[in-house]
Amino acid sequence: FKKFCYNPCVYKEFYSDRVLTFEDDIRSSLDVIYEIPMPKLTPNGYRVTVAKFRNADNLNILTLSRFLTIYLDYRIHKDTIVAGEVLILDMERMKPHHNAKLFNATYLELVKLYALNGPLMVKNIFAINCHPVLEKGIALIQSVLPQEIAERVMILSNPKDLYLHIAPECLPSDYGGLEQSIDSFQDVLAPFWMSQKGLIEDLDGCKPIGPIPAEFESYEN
Repeated sequence: FKKFCYNPCVYKEFYSDRVLTFEDDIRSSLDVIYEIPMPKLTPNGYRVTVAKFRNADNLNILTLSRFLTIYLDYRIHKDTIVAGEVLILDMERMKPHHNAKLFNATYLELVKLYALNGPLMVKNIFAINCHPVLEKGIALIQSVLPQEIAERVMILSNPKDLYLHIAPECLPSDYGGLEQSIDSFQDVLAPFWMSQKGLIEDLDGCKPIGPIPAEFESYEN
């Protein structure tokens, strides 16, 4: 509940007017990125999510940030109870000239929301297919996180090393796993996300307004 109160007050640019821009944010973001939660949990109860950039040339980081708050709100209110999150960040289609477009101040704020104040405990973040120039951006992400969380962010030089950390039944076929491809998931999820506007209207209708309560002012975990 504290996170529900805290985040819209602190990260106002990510939460403001989400209902007004809902359809455009979903449509634009799904053109730019795959954000695919795997159906099966790991043996320890973690949800694996694959985030893979599709068309980084069209990236608008604020639009993407609003979409990801919608994604996180759905996960905390509608998903089954999970132990936490394992994120695969696939940067195969990110090129060196995209570095400044992605790894900027707005994105770092989004990273802090996700890792420190998101609804899910972050178990690991695995960056794969990462160009050496973009590895500097991953290091920048680590620099804004507490050490114990930064140590959970790893760059895997070989995507096959995912098998050392994640069971095949929790990976899409794109990485040799037993689940369907991320394109197949995206075809299903695109209309699904469009159908969630009512949930966001309800949540935004009851979010707190005004100053942050004193007991929440330093809330991060």
